[in-house]
Amino acid sequence: MCQARLKKNREIRARKRLARTGYGLLKNRSKDELAEGYRGHRLFDRVVNAIVSGAVPYKYCLSLDDVDALIQEKNNTIGHE
Repeated sequence: MCQARLKKNREIRARKRLARTGYGLLKNRSKDELAEGYRGHRLFDRVVNAIVSGAVPYKYCLSLDDVDALIQEKNNTIGHE
């Protein structure tokens, strides 16, 4: 399978995992490769419609690795309550 398809599958899985916990994933739609946050992501809370992560130091600053780490952190936090 090509790298682009693997990345897309990973993004879809992340979106589904976040949706189950009440969060959403936004992707930067910029076509400009030099733009800050190109191909970046950010998390938002679906209930209050607010950005949770990925807005500082610039918009869409999370990579898919960062998103996976945040999901894992949230799962660990929920499991220890």
